[in-house]
Amino acid sequence: MPKAFYPFKEIFSLKKVMPLLVMAIAICNACTAQEDSQSYYYKKAYTEDSLDNDTAALADFSRCIQLDPAFANSWVARGNVRCKLKDYSGSLADCDKGLELDPDNAIAYNDRATAYIHLEDYKLAIADCNKAIQLNPRFTEAFLNRASSWYLLGNVDKCSADIDSARRINPEFFGVKISTKMVTDYYSKNGWEKYGKNEMYPEAIAEYKKGLTLNDTCADLWYILGGAYYSNKQYAEAKEAFKKALKLEPDNDNAKKGLDAAEKMTEDGH
Repeated sequence: MPKAFYPFKEIFSLKKVMPLLVMAIAICNACTAQEDSQSYYYKKAYTEDSLDNDTAALADFSRCIQLDPAFANSWVARGNVRCKLKDYSGSLADCDKGLELDPDNAIAYNDRATAYIHLEDYKLAIADCNKAIQLNPRFTEAFLNRASSWYLLGNVDKCSADIDSARRINPEFFGVKISTKMVTDYYSKNGWEKYGKNEMYPEAIAEYKKGLTLNDTCADLWYILGGAYYSNKQYAEAKEAFKKALKLEPDNDNAKKGLDAAEKMTEDGH
C-alpha cells in the first residue's frame, strides 16, 4: 500500500492572518458587556482556534454549546478542535450532533471525514466526502480528503482524479501542491520499480503518463518517459519527451544526451 499522506490544511503565515486576528480580538473585546453571550464565546473561540490555542478554543466552543445548544456551527467547530487534539471519537460525536441540527452542513461532513481518516475508516470517510462535495461542488478540502482516503486504500488513480479536481478549483491551495507532488512521485517510482526495470516499457510509459496528466511541469518525469520510449524503440516519441524535459529544465544533461541519442536513431531510419 502506498505511504500515507495527509496534507490537507492550507498554511497561512502569521503575517497574513495577523490583521484579521487583531480585528477578531477587537470584536471580542467590544463584546465584553455581553461576555456571557453565545456570539462572544464563538468569536473568541474562533480566534483561539485560528491561533492553534486548541484547549482554550475547546473550552469556549463548549461554552457556546451550553448557551445555545441548537447552534450547529458550535458543535461542528468543537468537533474540528477535538480532531486536532486527537479526540477522534469526540470529534465524530460533535459532527454527528451538528448534522442532526443542520443536515446540509458540508463542513460537518468534511470534518467528520477527517476524523474517520485518522481512525483508518476510509470507506466511511469517502462517503462523507461524497456528501460534502454534493453539497458544495467546489469544496477543495473535501476533494483532498477523499483523495487521501483513496490513496490509503491503494487506489492511486482515483486519488489522482480527486487531486486534479481540487487543482482545477484552487491550484494555489497548499494541500493541492503537496499532494500533487506526492502522487506524481508515486507514479514515477512505481513506473520504474514495477515496470521499467523489468523491461515492461509500455506499462511504464502508461504509468509515467498518469503522473504527467496530474503535473505536466515535472522535467524529471518527462525525462524518464523519454527513456521508456527510447527503450521501447519509439524514438520519435522519445525525442518529444526529451524536448519537453529540456524546455522545463534547459541544463538537464541527461535529457540532452537522451535527445541526441533519439535524434541519431531517427536519422539512421529507426
